[in-house]
Amino acid sequence: MSREIKFRAWSISGNKMRDWESLLPIGMNAFVDGKHLEFMQYTGLKDSTGREIYEGDILSYDEKVWGGINSFEVSWSESEASFTGNGVVSEWPEFCEVIGSIYENPELLTPPTT
Repeated sequence: MSREIKFRAWSISGNKMRDWESLLPIGMNAFVDGKHLEFMQYTGLKDSTGREIYEGDILSYDEKVWGGINSFEVSWSESEASFTGNGVVSEWPEFCEVIGSIYENPELLTPPTT
């Protein structure tokens, strides 16, 4: 089974997320220096709503299944050679939902203050 390889990028100068199709016209300079873009790879997984899961996404998981709502960042783990996030991304993506990204919604990872 093969996995689709694609990326998206956070445009630092434009302060917006760019999908793969919108990156292609930018040209190779953006890929070579990477100074203006933060790249995130597609994990090959989809969440409970069918949305693609990328590095840098913030996911939450179902309180009915896991005993409470929790959010976490999806990242690449060199030691496990896989995308990780609280131990549920690769094993249970169907119970997770993409709720934002670390660039667009960093506050979603910060616990609420009381």
